[in-house]
Amino acid sequence: MGRTTSLLLLAVIIGAFSATDAVTNCSFEQLVSYYDSAMEHADLTTRYQSTNNLNGDIVWGAARYLISLATMYEATGDTKYLDHAVLVCDALMQQERDHGPDTDGVQRRGWPAGSRYLFSRPLVFRDERGAPSLEVMAVNWGHNEQVDVSVVHDSDGSYNLLARFVAIGHTTRYNGLNQRNVVEKVNARARPDACLWVRRLGSRPPAPVSEVRLPGHQVCFEILHNPRILTGFLKFVIAVREHSAASIYQRKADEYLAFVLEFEPSLLRWYEEDAGGGLLRMDSKLPFFQAGLAAPNGATSNCGRFFLHLHRLTGEVAHRDIALQMARRILSSFYTEDGRIVIHYALGEHLAGWSSPGPSLWYPKFKGSKKVVDTSHFMPTMLFILDLYDYDYLTDTQYLNWLNRILKQTWHTEGFSYYIDGTGEADSETASYTAGYFILLPGLENATINGLQRWYIEKYTRTNRGYIFNGWANFVRVAQQRERTCD
Repeated sequence: MGRTTSLLLLAVIIGAFSATDAVTNCSFEQLVSYYDSAMEHADLTTRYQSTNNLNGDIVWGAARYLISLATMYEATGDTKYLDHAVLVCDALMQQERDHGPDTDGVQRRGWPAGSRYLFSRPLVFRDERGAPSLEVMAVNWGHNEQVDVSVVHDSDGSYNLLARFVAIGHTTRYNGLNQRNVVEKVNARARPDACLWVRRLGSRPPAPVSEVRLPGHQVCFEILHNPRILTGFLKFVIAVREHSAASIYQRKADEYLAFVLEFEPSLLRWYEEDAGGGLLRMDSKLPFFQAGLAAPNGATSNCGRFFLHLHRLTGEVAHRDIALQMARRILSSFYTEDGRIVIHYALGEHLAGWSSPGPSLWYPKFKGSKKVVDTSHFMPTMLFILDLYDYDYLTDTQYLNWLNRILKQTWHTEGFSYYIDGTGEADSETASYTAGYFILLPGLENATINGLQRWYIEKYTRTNRGYIFNGWANFVRVAQQRERTCD
């Protein structure tokens, strides 16, 4: 199917949202075959047995793949999906247990992320006599894994710092520097959408150098990444415990649950409640632009889902209560703007500014948290709300109505918009995959289901990304539920 033809078809489908007898949906068997063909093509099981999380390949890839495998088993009863899941779980579990202290010297649980997310490590630049002159660190919100810094001297005795972000092809210059003004001039521009942070170490300027690569950090995100990754393990345990045909995997399920429970203290250490509900606060010592602040809404939702599933397995009331407190905070964060249902990327206190690597500096000019959340990072919140309905903690259909409105705000004839209010890039590649998650909304009309399926089939029949497989499995799950209803 050509791009133009598919867009015309999509326009017809969206225009027919009110129809109830659109083109026949793909069958359950067809959707299973799409998943299996993609799995055979990508061989993700082999890939995720040796991957790492430095660029998010576990949190975005392996974790989502594990969830898809558990979903496929529950939908088909075919234990081949559990066999694949065991291989990935065993490899991830061993990797986590083998890693030592993070590069900041702290021993944390989890799978280290790299400087794509984190600040760089500081690097000392020396003067022409070899004495320490200036300490430099990259403090952008991302892409600090490839930052080259140059020192260029001018004829008037001043010098310039050039920071080249290789991954995104961007260079920032700091001109007219000397040892008296360098801290003020560089750090005054420090914020997550800027570049550098410096500390003066000596009275003489740094010697000229050309493109010295700043060293990267590797640090575990205990509350940003671990809950999402561990949910993949929990989904396996739930699939095994609730299906007698999977009893041969019980020993593995018990092993994985015990492993997950080892992380509970590291999560509860950062948990707190206030009048608005529950939240997890980021470790203030992290070399990260959100250090010391509450986890964003998407991360809070991932944590809420984690504790909901953990409660399902343990029966511990404390697990349920934490999840419900987080739900209270998330649900109260929605609001209406220009007739559209929206929610911010971050929790309220982010609006005041962002803490920096220095003891007293803030990022007063950064307004990223005031933006409506992007469609991709909204998916954990949507899934959390759907889980609350599945577990009967929500009964008021108001929140389902909100989610359906957000789908209609987001989905255009060109594709899926970058932000959930319909703004931003109209055909965003980072949002296109969400068709495989919006399909989980209950009560979708036939035309909508058909359109979401066609969109996914056109774009993702051959893929090697775990979050895409998660979407394929969701289509299979919905098709199975619909066939049961018809029976």
